[in-house]
Amino acid sequence: MFPFVIAGLATPPAGSVVDVSWLNDPPAGGHGFVRAREGHFVDGRGQRLRFLASNFTFGSCFPDHADADKLAARLASLGINCIRFHHTDNQAAPRGIWKAGTPKKNEFDPDQLDRLDYFIAALKRHGIYADINNENSLLQLKVSSLPEYYRADVLKKWNLWLKARYGSSEKLAAAWGRPEELGTNLLPARLNTQGGQYLAVTNGSAGEICISLLTVPEVSWHAQLQWAGLTLEEVEAEVAKAAASPVAWDAEAKLSFDIGPRFKTLWYEIVVE
Repeated sequence: MFPFVIAGLATPPAGSVVDVSWLNDPPAGGHGFVRAREGHFVDGRGQRLRFLASNFTFGSCFPDHADADKLAARLASLGINCIRFHHTDNQAAPRGIWKAGTPKKNEFDPDQLDRLDYFIAALKRHGIYADINNENSLLQLKVSSLPEYYRADVLKKWNLWLKARYGSSEKLAAAWGRPEELGTNLLPARLNTQGGQYLAVTNGSAGEICISLLTVPEVSWHAQLQWAGLTLEEVEAEVAKAAASPVAWDAEAKLSFDIGPRFKTLWYEIVVE
């Protein structure tokens, strides 16, 4: 991974060595719907497609019309032929697509919708496909945090699917497995904290690490637990458990966890493969 920075919206001279817009085949979708076939993307003619893509998130998904035209041309000059729109439905305008003051998130902001629609049309004209990636942002795997308007419907559909798939609670439990005994603890005994004013860390009599949340931070990553100096061999195929939400592995093989406003007495599993 590396930072992707557009150093301005001006496009390079057409046909110059730094203009690779010729890689795109405008308009996007001109040869029919894109499908997966034998592990590859193909268009309506059956011709393989390869995507070079980037992300637009939150407010950047809603440029004004003038900037949308410039962005589409600049992206095409770089050979980009797909844009993933992410977190468009996470917040209200101007950072999201919902109309401000609608807590149920069920009313679009007309101006935001117009901006998004125009931007996608501009991308299409330059041979750039749009991937609208939204459901995971809306649900974020936390059904309990959804407004009742959506939560009841999601739970109803989920339970109907479980019943149709397994038939009974007993078969469901058998298929999903039951808790297993923990294996050898491979995490170092000593851990570091970021935002120590939020946490109290003590060692239990059985060797367990006890973490108390003193104050809930306004931003989840302000309070972290970190185990440094690990190697992939030490944790390969092992499961680390912590009563927090996982962040990621970084370049220094450091395992860290967020503890934020949604902190609950739940166990999350992080499998390192």
